[in-house]
Amino acid sequence: MLSVIVPTFNEEQNICELISHIKSCDHGEDIEIIICDAPVSRDNGYKKALKYGVKAIRSPKAYRAFQMNYGADQATNEILYFLHADARPPKNFISEIIEATKESDFGIFAYKFNSDNLMLRMNSFFTRYDGLFAGGGDQSLFIKKHVFQELGKFNSNLRIMEDFEFYKRAKRSKLKSTIIKEPLVVSARKYEHNSWLKVNAINFSIFFLYWVNGSQERMIALNRKLN
Repeated sequence: MLSVIVPTFNEEQNICELISHIKSCDHGEDIEIIICDAPVSRDNGYKKALKYGVKAIRSPKAYRAFQMNYGADQATNEILYFLHADARPPKNFISEIIEATKESDFGIFAYKFNSDNLMLRMNSFFTRYDGLFAGGGDQSLFIKKHVFQELGKFNSNLRIMEDFEFYKRAKRSKLKSTIIKEPLVVSARKYEHNSWLKVNAINFSIFFLYWVNGSQERMIALNRKLN
């Protein structure tokens, strides 16, 4: 029924924790987990994933749009769920997605941070709504596989903002979509070494560059300032 696709790059610890989390959820037999690791990863995430008994593959190219498309090509189930390695979906995420796709072709989750910081709680509040900034990768896209293919998959020419671009493209297609309000938990690690103002200023700058067709190189350079 559901294929969970996780693009990774040096995410050994998160891979192990995420696989354990997903396996602890009540899902029966109709789920597969696909870890699509970047070819330049320097840790043991790929080997650890194999030991957990999930489908672990090496992507020929080391950027997320290609990795997610490559993972989707290996998927055997009819619903795809693209998830970041540092995100933790709610325990009932499988039933939530299955129920949502009875009426909708694709959707995303609201999220909350693994932090009680007031400003981050404010950020996450707006993920419940389908506004201008909806559809980023932290919101974990789920979509019927045939719809994903018909829409042309992620744009593999993009090195950044590929998830946002796909979501907006899907919305323009007038297909039915939804936002699941039961939040997944996303990592606040960008905020551990950067101020709230810096992270949000850089994120806004990246969005602005995207909207005005700015260069991928400038967006990537800005994003690296948060690493």
